[in-house]
Amino acid sequence: DLPALGDLRKKIDECDRAIIKLLNDRMKVCQMIGQAKGRMMAMESKEALSKEEEKKQVYRPAREKLVFDKVARINGHMPGPLTDTAVRAIYREVMSCSINLQQPTTIGYLGPPASSSHVAAVNRFGASMAFRAISSTADILSLVENGAISYGVIPIGNSHAGLESNTLDELANTQMKIY
Repeated sequence: DLPALGDLRKKIDECDRAIIKLLNDRMKVCQMIGQAKGRMMAMESKEALSKEEEKKQVYRPAREKLVFDKVARINGHMPGPLTDTAVRAIYREVMSCSINLQQPTTIGYLGPPASSSHVAAVNRFGASMAFRAISSTADILSLVENGAISYGVIPIGNSHAGLESNTLDELANTQMKIY
């Protein structure tokens, strides 16, 4: 027999409390990691770090991929209804919050809210970041270069016009990296 609905909801409440406690524990460790990274970088270099060097220490796409792969592998070895896709989506937000706790991060994107660039930015960085709508690719690149925003999401191509040659030309004139 199935337990009563009220009992099941109490069990959900217990699970939620445990999940929130574990998430807060994880975020405290993330904050300590951010502090450790800062100390490590300060010891390696007597000079102040540039914004670009600081960002490289916090947002590391390769490390993020390792975490996503690890949690999907763990999920695959545990009985339960969660799919790997669901686990990756949950951890997209966990990682987003972790990065933002270590260093507040602003993502610029081309166009208005809900544009393709905005959706791509949220999918790539998670919803815990600050997002800023910007009206031109040139402005996004300039704001990233001068440190006013942490990262920019720009279109390289689109389904109507194909390759965005202006974007490629503007990007070629910078020292920025593509992730």
